[in-house]
Amino acid sequence: MADKKITDERIPQYLTGQLTDKEKHRVDQMIEDDPEFEKEFAEFRQIKESLDDLSKDMPSPPADAFSRIMDNIDAFEAEEAKVSEEQVSAEQAEPEKTDHSQVQPPLDFFAGLIERMRSWLSVPQAGWGVAALQMAVILIMVISMTTGPEETTYQTLTGQAVITTEGASMNVVFQDTATEKEIRELLNSVSAKIVDGPGASGLYVLAIDDPKNITAVMGTLEAANIVKFIQKRM
Repeated sequence: MADKKITDERIPQYLTGQLTDKEKHRVDQMIEDDPEFEKEFAEFRQIKESLDDLSKDMPSPPADAFSRIMDNIDAFEAEEAKVSEEQVSAEQAEPEKTDHSQVQPPLDFFAGLIERMRSWLSVPQAGWGVAALQMAVILIMVISMTTGPEETTYQTLTGQAVITTEGASMNVVFQDTATEKEIRELLNSVSAKIVDGPGASGLYVLAIDDPKNITAVMGTLEAANIVKFIQKRM
C-alpha cells in the first residue's frame, strides 16, 4: 500500500520536476513494487497531460487579466457587504423591502466561483486531480469573461489569417472516427467555418457570421453523432 504522504505530495512534485534524484528513485521503486500506486501514478500523469493539452488549445490571457479578475472579486465583496448593511438597516427600521434580485450576473458568477474554489481546494487526495481540471476550465472561462470585444486573429488550416470582430464562435471537438467529408458537410449545413485548429487535443474553433443563429447552430452540431464536445466561446 502506497504511503499517503507520497501519494499526496510526491506524485505532483514528481510530475512537475520538483524532486531530487533520490526522491525520484524512491517514487520509481514504488511504481515497480506497488500495482495500486502505479495505477494512481498513471491517473495523475493523465490529468497533468490533459491540463497541458488544455493550456495549449486555449488563447493566452491578456496582460491585465489577473487584475481584472481581482477587480470583479472586489466588486462582489463590496456588493455583498452593501447588501448585508442594507439588511441590518431594514431589520432595525423596517422600511420597504429592498429587492436584491437585480444583482449583476458577474457578481453571482464570482460568488459561485469563490465557493467552488474553497470546496475544491479542500478535496482529499483522490479528488485533487479532478478539482484541478475543474479549476483550470473555470479560470479559462473567467479569463474569457474579462476580455473585451477586441479584434481576434485566427490562423486557419490553410495558413491564412482571419480576423473576426463580429459574428459568434464556438469550441468543438469531433469524434475520432469523423471523416473530413462528414465534418465539411456538417459545417456547410449550418454555414459555419473553421477558423482555428485542430489543437493538440483535437479542439477546433468554429465561427458563424450571424450571432443570432448561435443557439440553433450549436443545437444542430450537438445533435450530430460526429461531435464529441461543443461550447460557446465568450
